[in-house]
Amino acid sequence: MTTGMNSPPPSTCDLCGTRLTGGAGALAAVPDSSALHPRRRALDGLRLVRGCSPAHLDRLRAHYRVRPFVLEELWSGQIGRAQDSHPYELTPAQIANLTGLLPTQIARALHWRRHQDDEAAPAPLAGGSPPGS
Repeated sequence: MTTGMNSPPPSTCDLCGTRLTGGAGALAAVPDSSALHPRRRALDGLRLVRGCSPAHLDRLRAHYRVRPFVLEELWSGQIGRAQDSHPYELTPAQIANLTGLLPTQIARALHWRRHQDDEAAPAPLAGGSPPGS
């Protein structure tokens, strides 16, 4: 299937998955610290959500209204995007230049990321020994 230059790609309701065609549904921008725009840093922290009905759009807005907006999560994503766009390791000064973040924000983001990585680490097995030891 090909999509013409003047016709938007097919989309679905972000709540129920119903396919939206012909301009059906409604859109809203909601705050989300995990959302990064691929090209426009000014749009980081905003997620575009689609609902097939006003009721579904309201439920999506309600979901994001109660989700905490964590600045360190946003900054961590911005740092990751900068690092992903370069084939070499960036210095803190280069990260600051590419992201517009202050050194204190970079430090807070890296601390937040380490804490998230620690929480995501697998729990030890019953008996306390890791596999293979």
